[in-house]
Amino acid sequence: MRKILAAHALILLFIGCSSDSERGGSHENESAVMEITPKDQAINSNGYLKYIIKKGSSTINPNQFRWSTSTKAATIDEFGNLNPKIIGEVKVSAENYNTKEVLTTNLKINPIENFFKEPILTFGKNREEIKKAETRTLISEVKDFHGHYILTFKGENPDVEKITYAFRSVIQNSNELGLFDCSVYFRKDKALEDKISQFYRERYLKNSGMITDWWGYSLDYKIEVSVKLNSVASPNTYAAGYGLAGF
Repeated sequence: MRKILAAHALILLFIGCSSDSERGGSHENESAVMEITPKDQAINSNGYLKYIIKKGSSTINPNQFRWSTSTKAATIDEFGNLNPKIIGEVKVSAENYNTKEVLTTNLKINPIENFFKEPILTFGKNREEIKKAETRTLISEVKDFHGHYILTFKGENPDVEKITYAFRSVIQNSNELGLFDCSVYFRKDKALEDKISQFYRERYLKNSGMITDWWGYSLDYKIEVSVKLNSVASPNTYAAGYGLAGF
């Protein structure tokens, strides 16, 4: 009889401990805060991230949240899968449909291709301001048949032949000249096409065009770029032209 009572006591003690443990685990999850993970990441433009929401040790169904990104530099679906589009900094948000609680994290998208430095894109600046800011070697300063002044700088490596800046009157009938256009001319080599295309597709939102002849916008839609890579319309031309969007 004593052995039976002792066995019953051990069973009751075990059940009691298990219940306490379960209650403790449940209580721990109830008091835990929801978190989005991973936090504050940096990835390359060809990368991928999967975001999840955790509360304590539990993973919450991503369909309970409205996912969004602060800019078009990346897209994210209803399952928390993020795909970069162009380089930049992005805030990722997940809003709980029921509680309206919003969880956020930051993401930096870095370029893969970085073989040259883009021109100075401060349109409206005068020639002296551009010459002072440009670190490449000035090789000519001329006035073209349109009456525009052209500054030409030597490219910083063999893949870049030259960079040009064009200036015209900021105000009609005024002598004040401001930057309105600039171009990069690359070495004429079909082997460079992928390299150049990668560089610009990492930095500009493509609007329209083909692989070898297309144009797009900067992330803030202020700068427009036109890329020509030995296209049918522009054979034997490897160049990119920049201007203010809408002009």
